Amino acid sequence: MKPILYPAGETEFRNNGLGRLSEATKCLVTEERNGQYELEMQYPITGRHYKEIVEERIIAARHDDSDDIQPFRIYKITRPMNGIVTISARHISYQLSKVAVMPFAANTCAEALTGMISNSVGDCPFTIWTDKLLEASFSVDVPSSFRSLLGGTSGSILDVYGPGEYEWDKFTVKFHTHRGSNQDVMIRYGKNLTDVKKTTDTSNLWTGILPYWAGTDEAEQAVLVTLPEKVIYSDMAESFVYRMVVPVDLSSAFQEQPTVEQLRSRAQAYVNANAADGIPASIDHKG
Repeated sequence: MKPILYPAGETEFRNNGLGRLSEATKCLVTEERNGQYELEMQYPITGRHYKEIVEERIIAARHDDSDDIQPFRIYKITRPMNGIVTISARHISYQLSKVAVMPFAANTCAEALTGMISNSVGDCPFTIWTDKLLEASFSVDVPSSFRSLLGGTSGSILDVYGPGEYEWDKFTVKFHTHRGSNQDVMIRYGKNLTDVKKTTDTSNLWTGILPYWAGTDEAEQAVLVTLPEKVIYSDMAESFVYRMVVPVDLSSAFQEQPTVEQLRSRAQAYVNANAADGIPASIDHKG
């Protein structure tokens, strides 16, 4: 099956989208058990859909011999080499890195996963399923990245309720006790689930922050300060098809517990200083 290009906001993947990328010279999906799930495609600049292939759009392709397609969001496009560009895309599930989760507590795996959905901040079109019946205390003490709470950090779902196996199927996250022999779209997650590579592309792009201050009061009791509106958005937020929210710890910006107004002011200054003006250009048509 030839890969298909879709708009950035596509969720159904039931048609030919913006077109089939039949002129692609290479399309490889790599899935590693440490969490990497990516697509790399090479496409000629003379191809019919070359100008439509831009960051944040989605390429749907089959994984190995699976009959079903999986969506991969473009995050980097290289400079052409001999008239060929290389497009890098990550499975749509990486979008969970740009969803924040507010503090909550749960006593079972199912409650924890459901709680992550109901306490999420930002656009979260994902659903979650598990066959895990394990009971154990799970808590989110400070606003955190959704994906980091799944695995890769102390106190994560995998840490508390593992061992287990994650399966990503479009916008559905499945946490299995044991998946069995079908490994077509299976990842065994270890310490690298959050995948925090530093790159000069859209990996670190965000449209809003969830600021917080965490500390203790005079009685040495834990205190968390957040905003009533939760998120401070950048001026560019409406330019994207979904809201990308990341938690930002501003505790070090204050010597003592701030007021909500002080936290809001500091958060707005952070957004003004750090928000991107748009998706960084990664294709140089010169030379």
